[in-house]
Amino acid sequence: MTVFKSMTLAALTLASTAPLAMAQEFNLEIEGLNLAPSIADGFSDDDDLGREPSVRAKAGYTFSNGAGVRLQFWDMDVSYDQGQDGNLTEIQSRQLDLVGYNAFEVTPGLEFELSAGVRKLDFEDLNFADSGLTNTHEFDGIGGVFGVKATQAVFGNGGIYGSFETAALFGDLVDNGSDDPQSLLSQMAIGVGYEHSFAVGPTTTTLKVGYEAHQWTGIEDSSDGAFGFDGLVVGAAVSF
Repeated sequence: MTVFKSMTLAALTLASTAPLAMAQEFNLEIEGLNLAPSIADGFSDDDDLGREPSVRAKAGYTFSNGAGVRLQFWDMDVSYDQGQDGNLTEIQSRQLDLVGYNAFEVTPGLEFELSAGVRKLDFEDLNFADSGLTNTHEFDGIGGVFGVKATQAVFGNGGIYGSFETAALFGDLVDNGSDDPQSLLSQMAIGVGYEHSFAVGPTTTTLKVGYEAHQWTGIEDSSDGAFGFDGLVVGAAVSF
């Protein structure tokens, strides 16, 4: 509990470094992801699950000094009839983040964003055969998430970015009926891409395209199982 409270305090500190009177802008963003999951090794498509689209939505508020707070929801569903052992596989994930962040310029044209906050995850991996449901892995947990993003300005209003994110979640893992209420799930994600901004009146629109790779450790059992996925990300954001 001490670790969790420290993570929450860090998020609130980042989000409250400027008074409300200095409010600068709201931020809304929608991202479409086309990712290939893997049950075994991460970062590959070993189980031939194929690529599936998903949506990630973000809403934030940024103060004039670069600090802010952001709410993010990611809904990912995979249903593939030639999954593990050639049978139907269904993967469902709901991830909700509340983070504080602070963006600042390191050198002219190079911006860093640091973030910390709280993440809630609900995950199900269901495997079927002719006889019905054969294997289930379910995780319901909460914990802390930390991230860093670096963006180098190019081509005027463009930017090349790289990001890294890690999370530690504590919760209840049900592995084929065996319940472990004190499970730990660790998450890691990396991303690279290009984004470009356009000013339209009082608003700024930013379009981006990139690549992301994720790996979650502990999701298949309480020790060393992994679940990973990677692929294309496109997005559009509006600030006003």
